[in-house]
Amino acid sequence: MTTDGSLTTRSAVIGIAAATLLGALLRLVNLPRDFWLDEVWSWGLAAELDGLGGVFTAIHHSNNHHLPTLWMLVLGPDAPVWAYRLPSYLAGVATIPLAAALAWRCSRRAALVAALATACCFALIHFSSEARGYAPAVAFALGAQLALRQALATRRLSPALVFGAATALGLLSHLGFVFYWAGALAQDAWEGRRDPWSLRLPGVLARHAIPTVVLLALY
Repeated sequence: MTTDGSLTTRSAVIGIAAATLLGALLRLVNLPRDFWLDEVWSWGLAAELDGLGGVFTAIHHSNNHHLPTLWMLVLGPDAPVWAYRLPSYLAGVATIPLAAALAWRCSRRAALVAALATACCFALIHFSSEARGYAPAVAFALGAQLALRQALATRRLSPALVFGAATALGLLSHLGFVFYWAGALAQDAWEGRRDPWSLRLPGVLARHAIPTVVLLALY
């Protein structure tokens, strides 16, 4: 069994699992509590819509985080508070192993620290307990970065498509996700200096066509 100093792979995996459980419990506390202002606002906007398409065509407001608003509309106006927040909760919990997976490339110890830091981060706990798009956007950014790393390393189209899908879903979670996407584009350009393959048209289309179409459609 390989080690990272005194930390074995098994110990690191157990530690990450424990951190994920801790993060899940910390995020669970606020799940059933009453809505606050922006959540009430989003709920009211969703309640005024006649159909699912209105989430994308009828509400032109920064308070409309498209996927959470869509989820509210699907559940209807009388669902329990925790049900509206469930996607954010699940995304918030998912950020913990995703952060660990990104840090694993550095070392198992770094992965464990990343998991613990993500599990206990106040801002991430807070946004995981709201029916808003911030927690899903963070989770999709971490997932997209993992897929981008694999796509550039393996030159395969399947992780490139996963990156494109995760980026599109991140944009639909919160438009602030565009800042992550800008960083990913910069990484693409940087990798192209060393490996021109990363800038070949099939790979670029696989990675960026879907989010480009989504962003233009939203605009």
